[in-house]
This record gives sequence, structure tokens and C-alpha cells, in this order.
Amino acid sequence: MAEEPGRNGSPALMETEESLLFIHQGLERIDRTVRGALDALARELRRPVTVIVRYADSPQYGDMGELTAQQLEKTKIINARARQIGEAVGGLPGVSHLYGDVL
Repeated sequence: MAEEPGRNGSPALMETEESLLFIHQGLERIDRTVRGALDALARELRRPVTVIVRYADSPQYGDMGELTAQQLEKTKIINARARQIGEAVGGLPGVSHLYGDVL
């Protein structure tokens, strides 16, 4: 029966394995922290972006009265930019499944 690597191996090999395990655990902690920060950022951005998109949609559908062609064009630009921000928020790692279809 073959021995597992590092078991009854050289002290240098065991030390290397312990170091790699320590590094791996540290990277997992960093990954959880970053994902948590990105989730919090997405939650904070989601509400104002959604409001901007809804307000920018209103004039296009006549909810705010008659608009000039120039006003309508400006609201379309605002709407497009707000949707781009929404897509960026939805595209954050670990967040797209939560917010991707909301905006």
C-alpha cells in the first residue's frame, strides 16, 4: 500500500505541505472577504441604479408629459448609462445570480 505524500516523509516535504496548506487557507479567507465586499457593494449600488433606470424610463413612456426631441434623447442616454452600471453591478463575481435579472 502506497503512503500518502508527506506522511513519514522528509521534514522539508512536511514543512512545505504545511506552508502550502497555510497559504491555501489564507487565500480562501481573502476570497471570502473579497466576495463579501463585492456583495455589499452590489447591494448598496442596486437601489440607486434601479431608481435611476425607472426615472429615466418614465419620460420615454410619456409619464412626465410631452418632451422635446432633445429632452427625450438626453433621457435615453441617462437610461442607457444607468443600465450599463446595472449590468456592471450584476456582473460582479458572486453577485450576478442575485441581481443580474433585476436591472
